[in-house]
Amino acid sequence: MFIGIKTPNAESCTIHYRDIGDYLTREEKLAIVEHGSAESIEWEKIIPNNHGDWVNQRSAEFETWPVLGDKKPSAPRIFKVYGAGLKTGRDAWCYSMHKTTLIHNITRFLGTYESARRDFRI
Repeated sequence: MFIGIKTPNAESCTIHYRDIGDYLTREEKLAIVEHGSAESIEWEKIIPNNHGDWVNQRSAEFETWPVLGDKKPSAPRIFKVYGAGLKTGRDAWCYSMHKTTLIHNITRFLGTYESARRDFRI
């Protein structure tokens, strides 16, 4: 949860945080919020790191770990060859925010594929 309190004419800000726990139920979390106020909560002051992390700040050691792949040959990496991965060029056919549009797109895609398969006898 985030609560912002604006101070008029302020030129900077301070970030305060209160962790109420990861494994609480929805009801338990809402009860904590219901019975608390901004003044009564024990806040922890947070200073973001160079990466902009507020909570669960990463260790600088992370930057020394090898990456899976990188275009720069000097970077420590696990694989010597870099590739962009599998690209079908058909993403627009295979996703949609709406189920009916997705079904229409996939049906049209399959029809186009079958037509091409018959024409080329694949």
